[in-house]
Amino acid sequence: MTRVENNFGSQSVDSKELQKMIREEAGSLRPKVIKKRPFFGCCNCFGLVVVIVLVVAGYGAAATAKTGLIKIPVFSDIFYKQPQPVRAIEIVSGLTSVPVNSLVSGQANKDLIFKENDLSAILNNSLQELNKQQNNLFFDSAQVAIEEDRIEVFVKIQKPKEIYLTIDFLPQVEAGKPKLKIKDLKIGVLKIPTSISSVFFDQKINEEVEKIFGNLPIVIKEVVLERGKMIMRFDIDQSKLKNDVIK
Repeated sequence: MTRVENNFGSQSVDSKELQKMIREEAGSLRPKVIKKRPFFGCCNCFGLVVVIVLVVAGYGAAATAKTGLIKIPVFSDIFYKQPQPVRAIEIVSGLTSVPVNSLVSGQANKDLIFKENDLSAILNNSLQELNKQQNNLFFDSAQVAIEEDRIEVFVKIQKPKEIYLTIDFLPQVEAGKPKLKIKDLKIGVLKIPTSISSVFFDQKINEEVEKIFGNLPIVIKEVVLERGKMIMRFDIDQSKLKNDVIK
């Protein structure tokens, strides 16, 4: 038994009761802990989903506007401008195909030179022939501009929707034959990833290149780009030499 005295007199208090009173008094003095709501509550999760949806939708609208395929209010004004080629090429040549055989047979210095205005004329002729075969596509105009670091092909499609295509190529040499590799592809002003454009275009384009150079008795050593022209330096492949092609 423990005796506790205070201002109101004295009374006997059991020690267990005293300890209980002390614990209760200490508990009342502890600061109250305010429980915070989890950050990812229902409302916060819903808000996060809305933000993600808006970002994805905005990105999709911006990408679509860049192509010029669809005019989207606000987005088209911000993200789309009518594409322009690196420079305008005057097409004065009447060529309809690449006269590689005659070029090779007449070369003493073993250089093939392709001028951009000749290539532009050939490309336009090919597209006009394609127009005759297609009902939905109408190629309006095209040109080839040769710079020191690339070959730019610029095409305007008039129908069913006005679309501008810009394709940059890099010439390469593989096993003595010329190859074209896509460097950049743009639909409108939207740049398509090279990994995607290469899948759809590289093989088809190089099949056409193979048709031109595949049967020629020459071995391409290098391809040099200069402003306005492409130069292919080659050697004669004696194993494929034909008297009716090279004399």
